[in-house]
Amino acid sequence: MSDGPLEVRRSKGNSDETAVWNRAASDSGGPSPREGDLALSALLRVHGLVVNGGIFHAFEAATEAELRASCAGFRYFGFGKVADLLEAARNEEWMEDVFNSKLFYWNEVPKGGHFAALEQPELFVAELRKSLARMR
Repeated sequence: MSDGPLEVRRSKGNSDETAVWNRAASDSGGPSPREGDLALSALLRVHGLVVNGGIFHAFEAATEAELRASCAGFRYFGFGKVADLLEAARNEEWMEDVFNSKLFYWNEVPKGGHFAALEQPELFVAELRKSLARMR
């Protein structure tokens, strides 16, 4: 008998690192999280949002406290440049400087979400056509 899924994973021969990863990824650090558990959990939360929907999605979905904690988590694990990038990207002027030279079309639509092509296919196609028409 075990105390939970992490004990089962450890008993199957996984390393302590795997147990830490599982705790941070699924239990927000577990019932008695250590500093590293909290740092990894915060880092994974925002990393998952960025991978799932992009950096702007992460900024919309995460709270201010979660964003600060994730930056601290990235720094804790030696990824200070990632934290610097996240902090800079939250500055609207910085984003305009970086993307205005490459951005050729922008529009916010009233419907659709992360899976816009499936949720609002007609609207998605119309927006795609508008954006590509500028490239002719």
